[in-house]
Amino acid sequence: MTTIDFNRAIQDAKGASFEALPQGDYDVEVAKADAVTSSSGKPMIKVTMRVVSGPYERRPIINQFVFSADNPTAVAIFFRHMKAFGLDEAFFAALGSAASLEPVASALVNRRARLTIGHREWQGETRNEVKAVKPYTGAPVAAPPPGPSAPGAGPAVRPPTGPTAPVPPPAAPPLPVAAAPVPAPQVQSVPQPPAPAPTSATPVPVATTEAAPSSAPASTAATSDAAAPAGPPKLPF
Repeated sequence: MTTIDFNRAIQDAKGASFEALPQGDYDVEVAKADAVTSSSGKPMIKVTMRVVSGPYERRPIINQFVFSADNPTAVAIFFRHMKAFGLDEAFFAALGSAASLEPVASALVNRRARLTIGHREWQGETRNEVKAVKPYTGAPVAAPPPGPSAPGAGPAVRPPTGPTAPVPPPAAPPLPVAAAPVPAPQVQSVPQPPAPAPTSATPVPVATTEAAPSSAPASTAATSDAAAPAGPPKLPF
């Protein structure tokens, strides 16, 4: 079942106009791109673009980018236009081969470029004609708003939109704190023995005691008596 967004349709109707845009340069964004086949059987991309700035903002511009493989000049113009939208040679080299231009059409959606618009007459009406496609040089495309946070997650953080606050200079590192001096251990003094008295080289004289002389010579008679043998005792009568 198809769902119609009437709010979006009302806004698109207000921006639509059957009058051709004045000639000049316009910044546009691809709103829709479809890979189709031209009336001559060549693959092409039908693109609906909208002006993104200025007094004609949201005005549509429709164009076809035809890929004519049998015409090298037309192929070069096609690649130059795609490069203006940001699809360069590396993008097509990564595709390799494809059955249609559908991958290219999908990649064009939401991309921007700068168009040079001119005028041409078609069935008695003045229509817009894309004269040149150049790279977009305006403000970058705004990022989509963040989706709802996952269950249990905190609130989404949005980048600030006001002027950026000055970043304070980094704090100076703290000065090193000097360590308190550690007192040296006190060593108790041990009493030392007195040093020995020096020995004199001169010998000390030692006093000697001489024997005292005999007071009188021993009696010769006593000696004789002592020497004589004792005889029988004498009787008193």
